[in-house]
Formats: sequence, structure tokens, C-alpha cells
Amino acid sequence: TLRLINECMDTKGKQHVSNGELIKWLGLRVAMAAEPRRGSITEYFSPADYGTRFGMSRHCFQDIISALNFAPLKSAPEHQKDPW
Repeated sequence: TLRLINECMDTKGKQHVSNGELIKWLGLRVAMAAEPRRGSITEYFSPADYGTRFGMSRHCFQDIISALNFAPLKSAPEHQKDPW
């Protein structure tokens, strides 16, 4: 997963994600689930200051979301087939 995330970060010209940053990101997602709020991700980083609390900026958090991959994408024709 981390290798695929970093490959995606390379294509976007972003810094690589370390193991520790991925663990922080997962911790943030768990904290967000435990403290649900209405609104966007910015709601967690503005008043609650999750960035300081967890040591990750909102931009880094969103970069990881946009690069998150668990498996390489398949070729276009095969990828577009309906699995059901």
C-alpha cells in the first residue's frame, strides 16, 4: 500500500509518505470516526486543531487520501468490466 501511495505521490510531484505518516493518517481517520462532525474535513482541522494534536497538516492528510491505493490499477479495458 505504501509503495502504491508513494508512486501516486511521485506522479503528483508530492513528497513521499513515511510509515509513521501513514499510521498518523490512520489514527486521524479513527479519531474522526469516534468524534463525528457535520461538514468537511476542514471542520476537524480548524476548531479541534487535529493538525497540532496528531502532528499532520490538513494538506498532508488530503494528499494521502488522494493517493491512497490498495492495489495497482488494472488495464483500462479489464478495469472497466463489471465484476458482477
